[in-house]
Amino acid sequence: MDNGGNDFGNRPDGYPVDWDVLRRRVYARDGYRCNNCGAVGTEVHAHHIVPLSKGGANQLTNLTTLCTACHTLIHPHMQEPTYAAPWLREPVYETPWQRDAHPERGDTKADTYRKWRDAMIGIGIVLLILLFVALNAQYEEDHPRRPYCDEIPAEFQSGVDCVVR
Repeated sequence: MDNGGNDFGNRPDGYPVDWDVLRRRVYARDGYRCNNCGAVGTEVHAHHIVPLSKGGANQLTNLTTLCTACHTLIHPHMQEPTYAAPWLREPVYETPWQRDAHPERGDTKADTYRKWRDAMIGIGIVLLILLFVALNAQYEEDHPRRPYCDEIPAEFQSGVDCVVR
């Protein structure tokens, strides 16, 4: 294992037999911090700086630590589909707040979720107010309020439909 890692004896997935040991060394070397956005405390991945397909090697000098968000930005095909329910076969890749999170600006998915949630609550409140105003206007149109007779001066009461208290 000269310079960490080797290219002898690959597993069925194409990685070397010592891949787990090698990637953990990379994580420890980088302090379990994403070298792209600096995120700490999230799931991390070992990323080949020079891809194996372009002649890169499974060695410490060719590996860096990336968080899931940054690694998925580099390799979008790595994002695994999730299904809302087993009988639904249309994959749901991400929610709007996951899509709009920008780790490079320090956004987390939780921050972006809160922004989306607050926006949706605001929109919901506005829609409820509009619905109330529309329903109230329709009710007033269908059921006009008759004034009380004592609210109308006596000289104007003749011919006016009013309610006696």
